[in-house]
Amino acid sequence: MDDVGLCLTDGYSSTGTLGSGLGAVRRLATTFGVFSHPRRGTAIFARFGGAPSPPRTATLRLPALGHDGSGDVVALAETDRATVALVADGLGRGGDAEHAGRRAERAFLAEPDAPLPVLMHAIHAALRHSRGAAAALIRLPRSGAEAEFCGVGNVAGAVLAGDAPPVTLAPQPGTLGLRMPEPRVQTVPLPPGATVVAHSDGISQSWLRAAGEWLFPQAPPLLVGLLARDHRRLRDDASAVAVRGRRP
Repeated sequence: MDDVGLCLTDGYSSTGTLGSGLGAVRRLATTFGVFSHPRRGTAIFARFGGAPSPPRTATLRLPALGHDGSGDVVALAETDRATVALVADGLGRGGDAEHAGRRAERAFLAEPDAPLPVLMHAIHAALRHSRGAAAALIRLPRSGAEAEFCGVGNVAGAVLAGDAPPVTLAPQPGTLGLRMPEPRVQTVPLPPGATVVAHSDGISQSWLRAAGEWLFPQAPPLLVGLLARDHRRLRDDASAVAVRGRRP
């Protein structure tokens, strides 16, 4: 859409329709956002209900092409001290993979404010006698000064802050439920308004090299949507979470 404002105006249509769809969505939505670029297409998000405020968090969970269920699980928890998120990827696909992912989710939600190594040990224990999983945990304290990352297996993450190069968040090798190293926490500075992203291997890590500056500043819902649109591996389950730090 070369002129987003015009396209949102009731009565405007490039194909002879009533031209009221996007305008109606914007009016009905509590929160609404658009990304549009002549060479990069358009992405739109709308949230209905809740407080009308800029979205700080977004999650994405998609099954592999041709499958109904997904072994990937995403969970968010807001505690008194931090925003904490989980991305878990049950090994393989199908019911056994989804069962492993749900086990990881339950262990995470039982005590989300625990230190990340403690949480990772709890998930590892919950996944014994299952197919196993990879998982990433991110924690953004209320203070907003730093972000914490703890990952095991084929997961990835990054911190995106303005014009600065992205900071890669690196997991440790292993499979939760089978073999896990002693969990290591990566702590990185979190500038005001920076965004922390974590995702399963259903999203190619090439996005950090290919996206450029146009993607990094997007609001979390647009960010995860564009990641899936442009960098999803269709033959695998895909999941992602984006959390934006608080501004002073």
